[in-house]
Amino acid sequence: MRVFRRLLLLCFVWGTPGAFAQMTKVEPQIVTETSLEGKVAVIEVAPRFVTTVRLPEAVNSLVVGDPSQFQAEHSEREPRLIFVKAISAKPAQSGRKPGKPKPRGFLSQV
Repeated sequence: MRVFRRLLLLCFVWGTPGAFAQMTKVEPQIVTETSLEGKVAVIEVAPRFVTTVRLPEAVNSLVVGDPSQFQAEHSEREPRLIFVKAISAKPAQSGRKPGKPKPRGFLSQV
């Protein structure tokens, strides 16, 4: 019984660093684009991460081109922010436009 406990403890000690070694380090990126008047901005998103877009004007509504691939939200408390999340881990592409008087476009890619 003692030998079994020691072997179990030894397997646990050897296996623990391997589990932590599989975690990848994620570096957040801050990208600033100031001259997008009338242009389409490409936003690359990754599964299990939320991308935040700050716009110069308030957003009233948001339309997602393919809701089965992407989830997009905005809050009335922060009307200049859009939150985009990829639902699928497969490569996808979707066009969406925030609802506001001046048309602007965004294109999300996984």
